[in-house]
Amino acid sequence: MASLRIMRAYCIELREVVTITQARIEFLSREPLLSRFHFLCSDEKCREKGVRVIGVNYRENAQESVKHVTAHYREQDTHLPGCEWQHEEDTEGPDGLLPGESEDTARKRKARRKLNDFIDVFDPTDHDGTKPAETEKSPIDYGGIGVPVSGGGQARGNNDSELTGVNRTNDLERLVESFRDAKEKLSDEEFSTLELQVKGIGKIKLKHYFQRLNYSKTWSTHRIIYGGAILDKRYGQGFRLKFYDTVEGKPVFLYVSPAMMKEYRHRKYLDGILSKVDEVRFLRVYALGHFEEAPGESDGLNLVISHLRHLAIVLGPTKNKATR
Repeated sequence: MASLRIMRAYCIELREVVTITQARIEFLSREPLLSRFHFLCSDEKCREKGVRVIGVNYRENAQESVKHVTAHYREQDTHLPGCEWQHEEDTEGPDGLLPGESEDTARKRKARRKLNDFIDVFDPTDHDGTKPAETEKSPIDYGGIGVPVSGGGQARGNNDSELTGVNRTNDLERLVESFRDAKEKLSDEEFSTLELQVKGIGKIKLKHYFQRLNYSKTWSTHRIIYGGAILDKRYGQGFRLKFYDTVEGKPVFLYVSPAMMKEYRHRKYLDGILSKVDEVRFLRVYALGHFEEAPGESDGLNLVISHLRHLAIVLGPTKNKATR
């Protein structure tokens, strides 16, 4: 059997199945902060037997560093036969291909196999998607917390479905982590093979769906625009980011109003990232939005998002002590 690549796990504290990205957001949104979450296998039979899973790197904000390790799940206890995360090893021929497989398909398969959580389908539809799934209570107890064994097997509100062999999400942060993992682990040639099915667009190269800000145009849309930025101002709970790069020679800002922050369920998580701006060299900002003229800024542009689910912020490298 191949080593287990676990993309979802049952979180005992949250009482639901979550991806590692969801676990990170929920953990860092807790008040007071817990010491850790505890995870069981998402497979119902494994969960009944208390098969544990380890969450790695979810208790810290995502950050760019020399030793980049994407948050992920890994095996702790032995999983039962037939567990959803157990798959047979690929049986390749002497040419490195599976029966009936083309060389192009083989290159894509081998590249994906190196990643923790590659996304096949992304749904950027503007909806909240944060309502927890209903779960049934169970007499099974783990660490003093009841564990549902049925009715809680679906990831919360994000349309994820690894069981069908297609990895889907409408979670921008999860897609960003998948993108960062691929950039870190794959060669340029391997990275170029990756494709993404985007609702409303169709199939597109992953590297083309993510567009650097300095390559963008004022009319750019339907792409995840990203670049380095600083925290420019706070407006109560709201804030404004200013990007280092420009678009067509114009400075670019991203404004989040106090009202938008107030309505955001995970505002504590986002506030936690912004609270660390003095410790890092920059913020890496990923946004799904469009450009508009920035009020009060001569020739400035706003990168406008419709919901904070369309924004992901990664901390840049930590500053050297001498530069703080």
